[in-house]
Amino acid sequence: MKKYKVIGYSTEIIEVEAERETETSIWIKGHRRKKHKDFEDYFDTWEEANYFLMERCENKVIASRAILKEAIEELAKAWQVRQ
Repeated sequence: MKKYKVIGYSTEIIEVEAERETETSIWIKGHRRKKHKDFEDYFDTWEEANYFLMERCENKVIASRAILKEAIEELAKAWQVRQ
């Protein structure tokens, strides 16, 4: 059965052939893999894998905007102190 794998922070979706599956694990080349780990996720469809990647990227953008906003505010305060 085909599964779609996303590794770590890669944006690549890799098609893999699973021999067997349970609710939480799949077997690839005789080795059991958890479907969802820290740096490895397996999905039933390419669309699910792509949606996962898009959500992860959107979350990174949201977090980056918050960090940038904080940095801009710190810079503004630093300029006020300088003047």
